[in-house]
Amino acid sequence: MASNIRKKHVAVFAFPFASHPALILTLARRLASAAPAVAFSFLNTETSNRALFAEPDCYNIKPYDVSDGKPEGYVPVGNPEEGINLFLSVAEDEFQRGVRVAEMDTGLKISCMVVDAFLGFSGDIAEEMNVPWVGFWPSGTCSLAAHFYTDLIREKTAQIIGICLRIQFYICFGTFFKLPP
Repeated sequence: MASNIRKKHVAVFAFPFASHPALILTLARRLASAAPAVAFSFLNTETSNRALFAEPDCYNIKPYDVSDGKPEGYVPVGNPEEGINLFLSVAEDEFQRGVRVAEMDTGLKISCMVVDAFLGFSGDIAEEMNVPWVGFWPSGTCSLAAHFYTDLIREKTAQIIGICLRIQFYICFGTFFKLPP
């Protein structure tokens, strides 16, 4: 079906880490199968898109690459949060750029957005574009609660870890340094 026959265009924003992209692509494939006259643009990093779209199976879903934020020659230092932080530092601008490319490529303005809920800025993009958006949470409700309470969890565990470290230090070095209990 040619894109000029299509009247609706859905942008799908993926958070390119862990199982997030595969889960939101599964949703996009189901939506695309149910709405064959709708164009779906799947925005994700090149590395993730390459793995997900090794064998294209939905004619009305097209992947578009956004930057992962890693500078040229980037060498990871082993901290998994570093890649996430680099991606998030450029994500909003990259998704806006990706939307413009998808609109030019299809000849259709975005009419709806389906986004990974990790990409909180996407609501602002949808509002600027005056289109409806749906936040998709691919994980379970327990992990959602953990994200709502991240600051509290870190605060409480830091206290516990601090107490444990003081106890371990005393056990290991208290008698050597003649520290009081």
